[in-house]
Amino acid sequence: MKKIKLIAILGAGLLLFSGCDTFLDTTPDNRAEVDTATKVKQLLISAYPDNQVCAALEYSTDNVMDNGTQYSTIPNHLIEQAYYMEPVTEGSNDNPSNFWDASYGAIASANQALASIAEIDDDSDMLDALRGEALICRAWNHFALSLAFCQAYSPENAETDLGLPFMEHSETEVSPEYTRGTLQELYENIAKDIEEGLPLINDAVYDQPKYHFNKRAAYAMATRFYLNYQKWDKAIACADEVLGTTPASLLRDWDSWLNDHSSTNDWINAYITASSPANLLIDITYGTPTRWMYASGARYNHSAVVGEHETLRAPSLWSTSTSAYRDLLPAVLAYSSPQSLAFLTLPEKFEVTDEVAQTGYAHTVYIPLTTNKVILERAEAYCIKGELDKAVTDINYWLGSTLDSKSQYTRTQIVDFMKAIPDMPVVPADDDQRTIKKAIDPVGFTIADGDQSELIKFVLFLKRINTIHQGERMQDLKRYGIEYSHNVDKGDPIIVKRRDSREVLQLPQEVISAGLEANPRP
Repeated sequence: MKKIKLIAILGAGLLLFSGCDTFLDTTPDNRAEVDTATKVKQLLISAYPDNQVCAALEYSTDNVMDNGTQYSTIPNHLIEQAYYMEPVTEGSNDNPSNFWDASYGAIASANQALASIAEIDDDSDMLDALRGEALICRAWNHFALSLAFCQAYSPENAETDLGLPFMEHSETEVSPEYTRGTLQELYENIAKDIEEGLPLINDAVYDQPKYHFNKRAAYAMATRFYLNYQKWDKAIACADEVLGTTPASLLRDWDSWLNDHSSTNDWINAYITASSPANLLIDITYGTPTRWMYASGARYNHSAVVGEHETLRAPSLWSTSTSAYRDLLPAVLAYSSPQSLAFLTLPEKFEVTDEVAQTGYAHTVYIPLTTNKVILERAEAYCIKGELDKAVTDINYWLGSTLDSKSQYTRTQIVDFMKAIPDMPVVPADDDQRTIKKAIDPVGFTIADGDQSELIKFVLFLKRINTIHQGERMQDLKRYGIEYSHNVDKGDPIIVKRRDSREVLQLPQEVISAGLEANPRP
């Protein structure tokens, strides 16, 4: 087997992020001899990937539609390839290939940190904490790769579904051989790193904890992993560590965000600030998904049709109107047109490298872990376990944080509201058939008809609007076996079935050419 591109290139620069106004400061990387805790700490800055895969995943989901041939497509065809559920080969910072390289590069840095820690004669608490961070970084990167390049985990399929190479050592061979193994093997290895790393995390070692796996961020990561691993009790226990006994105090303060800031730029900076208790981990990546999702992606996008029937502006418990802004996030849409309804969750920061020519690199500020996500993940785990009243409590925490009215709802109100809404057809005959609710056929677990099913569907709706533009909807589509379609103007719709192989991104072509098994395709 040929060498497969998994190893990080040990470069000369690392990004060090310290605050809202200094996102793009840099610091030199000295890896020639990582022989102190301080050098390990510096090395771990590169254990966080500097590319993301939001765009390719988002444009493969039901959050987008074809607005029609009368609208232009952008020169970069990544969006079009993702929308048509084809392998994404278009080159850009948002290409899945760059995410693959960045993630395995981050894993290599984590592995080097672990190897160096083992050789340093130091029994300090700082070194233990850095070991914990390295283990959680390794787990996080493997997990994030699996969400993009593997099927959803289920006990009935995990022994046969393809996993990914789990790197647990720094490479010393010129041409190491890799195999994908099974998804079961991959998740077992990730779980092992999480269980070993979590007790070691110590926030005291960080100058800027929100740019590292601080304690709450690490437990938030574990919450999401165990939810996907179908370990419901562990997901709840980890969420408890994040949210504590007063969850409301840790959720995003939407009122303050909206009322205390008068400009879009102020809103953006308030959303991504490290001082917000809701923001658990802040990641700065190369790429421009916001430009496509917010404005230039005219033909394929999260349009007003989807937004007004299925997501941000859809009729809901708190309002049945479809003609105006409503109680949910009323004033924070960054861009609104018939072709694009955008919400400020992926703001861009530009790094100028040539002041005269005003050229440089576009970065996206990505916040993968927030308390608002964790509260809904815990609500989902409670629902699946049948602890429906606890799920409703968490739903109301989220609604209280998010709605201007701070409205709260009983279990009966939520269930009755959802029961009155029909499941949206896989291929809607017209826009009026679009709804917030879709039929589910969970992969590897069961949901009973009645209250449990209606509450789960409501949580999935809240998760959908909470993570709009971020690509995270895809995993819920896979986990719940939700069938959906992409309309094609003047053509037949693209129908996506339960466990459809096209929901899994294809591996980079150079990796396949090197001998790693490709994901199957129809």
